[in-house]
Amino acid sequence: MRSAIAAGRRRLLSTAAAPVQIEEVTAEWLTAQLLRCGELPPSSAVWCGCFGAVLRRSDTSRRRFEATPLPAGPLARVHRLHLATSDGARSVVLKSAPLDALAASAASSGRHLEREHGFYKAMVKEPSPLHLPRLLYGAADALLLSDVEANAGDTLPADAASSVVRALGQHHASFWASPLLGLWRWLPQLDAPLLAQYEPALCEAAMADALSRFGAQLPHDLRAALPGLPAAARGPLLARLGSQPRTLLHGDLRPRSLLLGAGGVGLLGWGDCAAGRGPFDVARLLSCGLEAAERSEAEHALLAEYHEALQEGGVTAYSMYDAWEDYRHGTAYALVGALAEAGAPGLEADAEAWCALLYTPDCSHAA
Repeated sequence: MRSAIAAGRRRLLSTAAAPVQIEEVTAEWLTAQLLRCGELPPSSAVWCGCFGAVLRRSDTSRRRFEATPLPAGPLARVHRLHLATSDGARSVVLKSAPLDALAASAASSGRHLEREHGFYKAMVKEPSPLHLPRLLYGAADALLLSDVEANAGDTLPADAASSVVRALGQHHASFWASPLLGLWRWLPQLDAPLLAQYEPALCEAAMADALSRFGAQLPHDLRAALPGLPAAARGPLLARLGSQPRTLLHGDLRPRSLLLGAGGVGLLGWGDCAAGRGPFDVARLLSCGLEAAERSEAEHALLAEYHEALQEGGVTAYSMYDAWEDYRHGTAYALVGALAEAGAPGLEADAEAWCALLYTPDCSHAA
């Protein structure tokens, strides 16, 4: 009997077709992945349709699950698969490429799922101190992850800001100037051509549209600094942010990426990960996670806590002055990204995040 079960399991693992989208999830594929990674006992199997399923374990209990879309950016689709069982609930998350042809092309050229797959695989051997979901299945076009509780808000909770930047510092310290950054083929440098996404001409067009809608809200000195930012993003900003000392960056750190629970601080959405200077992540998070006045008051203290966590993690020869300069450059680059998003068709929902960047730490000098 055991040999028959084992043979059936091997056959299932070898023949299950991998889905590209949630609509293609099959019983065979889901069963194979959950068996392979130990999420199900050997005698279990999954029966499912597109958006519903029954899971059977030794024919003694029935379980159902359904797929719920989760908020995601334009470069991915994310669904949570819920399993309600007689002995407790479980769920997994499927992340796949967008259906829109233009978005799918952008996701493919940016290698977002490939980078995220590479990140989760690497963390098995070189674990981060951050709380991360477990990779259950990964490919260039789809990821299956263990489910974790995320912060669904668009702002950084004030009472969590300190613990978040310290956890980020601990993560960055773990990979600071690591030789692995040059060995991981899936990980580009922040200044690589792949990531120089803000073409000056395109960004200037997006900026003109954004300024026509939101320009009246800008302080005069900031508005005066904007014309030089698109070119600077491709030049001195990225040149500094992508240079040594590098660490493993999240690359697109926003409040909705945060995990704030009993397991500690964690991060989701590693499709923009890259090798670069650590304060870039801090700048990205604070620039879109805190309102201008709140950020102006808190950013020095928060960056000091981040820098302290780096030192506690063994980072040397990197001063608070260095961290502040990198933070300023990162904030200026984040402003360019926000401009491009606010002026791009279909991303009007992100315009509010751009407005939150009305205060910057003197980014005119960074440019």
